[in-house]
Amino acid sequence: MGQATDKTRVEKTPAEKIKEERAKQEKQNTLWRRIVFWSTIPVVVATIVASFIVLSNYLGTMGANASPTVISAWFAASVVQVIGILVIITRHLFPDTRDD
Repeated sequence: MGQATDKTRVEKTPAEKIKEERAKQEKQNTLWRRIVFWSTIPVVVATIVASFIVLSNYLGTMGANASPTVISAWFAASVVQVIGILVIITRHLFPDTRDD
């Protein structure tokens, strides 16, 4: 006697396969999103604290001779750096998945 074949099995369409694969990837990425988020927050906080310490040392060393231009540039660079890190993290955690 021959082998029995299962004819009730239905092939998935390419769209269904893509949808299933995306769901699988989303589930896998959830763990990594948490890890990236919680490991990056201390880096951002450390960057802000280090910037404050270095600027405090500069002001302590220079005293009244501290240049307002240097202070403004330092604060601006710190803000840009933190925003840049947060933008990169956000784009990684929430990628654009729209179908065009």
